[in-house]
Amino acid sequence: MKIYTDDPAFAESLLDPAPAWRVVSLPDVDPPLRFLASQLFPAPAALKSAFLPRRFWKYLLIVKQAPRSQFDLLVECARANPLLPGGILCIADTGDKLHGFRNRPWQSLSGNLHLSAFLTPGREIPHFQVGFIVLAAVSVLETLNSLPGLKHPASIKWVNDILLGGAKVSGVLAHTLTQGKTVTAAALGIGINVETTPALPPDPFVLQAASLRDFAAPTSPCSRKWVFTRLTGILRTNYRRLLAGEYRHLLEVYRQHSAVIGREAAIYSDPMDAAPQEIRRGKIRAIGENLELFLENSEVPVTRGRLAFLPGEA
Repeated sequence: MKIYTDDPAFAESLLDPAPAWRVVSLPDVDPPLRFLASQLFPAPAALKSAFLPRRFWKYLLIVKQAPRSQFDLLVECARANPLLPGGILCIADTGDKLHGFRNRPWQSLSGNLHLSAFLTPGREIPHFQVGFIVLAAVSVLETLNSLPGLKHPASIKWVNDILLGGAKVSGVLAHTLTQGKTVTAAALGIGINVETTPALPPDPFVLQAASLRDFAAPTSPCSRKWVFTRLTGILRTNYRRLLAGEYRHLLEVYRQHSAVIGREAAIYSDPMDAAPQEIRRGKIRAIGENLELFLENSEVPVTRGRLAFLPGEA
């Protein structure tokens, strides 16, 4: 895995062992990544490069302060350059214009993990429209639940939030590019509050925010390095499952760790520029093959919207 960074000290806080750095300039960056690097690293950044043996991930771009969303940059670069290689990881300590689902702002606080990944399946993938959201959510869930001494198990709030003790600690994004039935590329965006808890205004959809450290035992190895190392390994394994046609395995993990099945909830519309309106309410009885929600009082599934737990269910 080739690494590029504008801050070796920050990079070494994530990597084990610390690599041997050499000074490079933008023209030295591998050609397929040059445009991405030019957008990610603020000019005139003094870059350092190194190599660590990794079998799956090919590139790791580590920036101290991302000038914009790495997830958005990967999507844009993939559209402009079909030769952008898969196996790219981008990570920032903090950043500007980082966002969650439907461009909702995400507080990028130092000590937390702001990770984007780029993959190039190059094949047909059943349920790909939701498969990469499931891939990202399940990978985060399994990472958190593997932390020794975790006080509460993680769960998934429909569609893409990860909770600990009812509080949001993570959100995930996914975007795919296709050509015919072939999924040519997929970008994943993953934000995890590891060491720092953001202060959020009251919101019926996110009642409380938390960090992983809030639920970790004093003796646990809870750190951004531990989460990064563990998550990238689990993400690689689950991606191979998705490629092998094991979407239903990942979906079953998603369902088994759902925070919403069996609970009373209201579903709201999710317009970009207007106030959300309640469209359905009732007890959630099941999650379908494509992440649609089935309520006990209706046979018509809910395929989109935002979910708020009813009073007494939070």
